[in-house]
Amino acid sequence: MFIESEASWFKIREDLPNFKGKQRVRVCSSAMLTQEHETLSWERAGLRERSRWLLSLGRRRRKRAMRQLSSSMTFFYKFIFPTFWIGMFTFGTLLMFIAPDSFKGNGDVREMRWLFAFITVVGGSFIYWACMRLKTVSMSADALIISNYRRRIDVPLRDVEAISGSLLMSPELIWLRFRHPTPFGEKVVFMPKFRFFSFHFSRHPLVAELQALISSSTTHA
Repeated sequence: MFIESEASWFKIREDLPNFKGKQRVRVCSSAMLTQEHETLSWERAGLRERSRWLLSLGRRRRKRAMRQLSSSMTFFYKFIFPTFWIGMFTFGTLLMFIAPDSFKGNGDVREMRWLFAFITVVGGSFIYWACMRLKTVSMSADALIISNYRRRIDVPLRDVEAISGSLLMSPELIWLRFRHPTPFGEKVVFMPKFRFFSFHFSRHPLVAELQALISSSTTHA
C-alpha cells in the first residue's frame, strides 16, 4: 500500500509541470494529504498489532503463573459420565415398566423393576452429589480461580475458611468452604488430580498443602 502511494506521488511530481497556478497547489495538497493519511493508517495498524501482542503476552504470563488444582478429567465426570449412567439406567428402568415383555430371558423383569428403580434414584442422587456439582479450580499467587465451565469467579485465599477431603472414595473430592457467600454458594467441591497406586485410605496431599497456604494467608492478612 505504501509503495503504491510512493509511486503515485512520483508520478504526480512528473506530471506537475503540466498543471498551472491553483490547480498545481490543489494537486500537491491532495497528494500530500493522501500520503500522510496512509502513513497514519500504517502507524495505527502497528499500534493495534502491538496492543494485541501485549494482551496475548499478559494472558500467557497469567496462565503460567496459575496452577491447576483440579483434575483434567473434571469435564468427563461432570457432564459425560452422569449423562451416560443416568440416561442408561433411566431408560432401562422405564422400559421394564412400560414394555416388560420386550426383555427376553429366563426371569420376569417385573420382579426386578422396582430394584432397578431404587438403584436409579439412589445412584443418580449420588452422582449428582459427587460429580455434577464439580468445579474446576486453579490457584494464582493470592486467589483461587473457580469455574463451572460457564462462569468464572476469583476468591482470595484469605476468604477460604476451611478445606476438607474425602476418604475411601474414587474419584477423590476436596471441599472448599468460604467465609462469605459466592455466586457458587458458601461451599464448592472439586476433584484433585488422580493418585495412582493409592487406595484412598488417607486424604489427598493437596488438602494439607492448601490448609497450610490458607493458614499462612490468613496470618499475614
